[in-house]
Amino acid sequence: MEVNTINPTSEIRWRILFEFMKNSNELISDQCYSVTAKEANHEINYWEKEGWKEAPVDIHSFESFIAKKDQFAIYNNGLNEFQRLDDSTVAITLYRSVSYLGRNNLLWRPGRASGTSEFSIKTPQAKLISTKFKFKFRIDLRKDINPAQNAKEFITSPLYYQKQNYNNLFKSFDRFLSKGDKIIYPNKKF
Repeated sequence: MEVNTINPTSEIRWRILFEFMKNSNELISDQCYSVTAKEANHEINYWEKEGWKEAPVDIHSFESFIAKKDQFAIYNNGLNEFQRLDDSTVAITLYRSVSYLGRNNLLWRPGRASGTSEFSIKTPQAKLISTKFKFKFRIDLRKDINPAQNAKEFITSPLYYQKQNYNNLFKSFDRFLSKGDKIIYPNKKF
């Protein structure tokens, strides 16, 4: 699949939701040369009642795939963040646009700032207004798949080379320098 979009506004997070998991408690994803398991986050339902300072939002990073054994795999090409919304839905972040760092009293951090606590920092380049985006990913619904191997095949383009014959009798040594040869580089001012 390919998604092409232009960001119309700031202060937004664009995600794509996948709702085809069947009561899947555990997802696997790759991260820094390893595969990790991510369980559904049930603490999100009672964090405020227990007086937690911050919501346990389960946003995770991944490098090339998210998968559930014998159900599905999603391979990305450039995306790196997903969130478990519940036992049946996963959201992949396409991009986010922000105007400030260090905002106070956020929904998931009541009474606290994100990052800096004394002041906000404007981030005009992070607004990404009118930026064109192109995202590629693949969805695999086959059973008995190897997501790590398939992700590598999706991300890494095949290597092609031209097969040609080499005449080793004609000028076979003119590409190697002998001890007495000197290379003179012209002086150039930049």
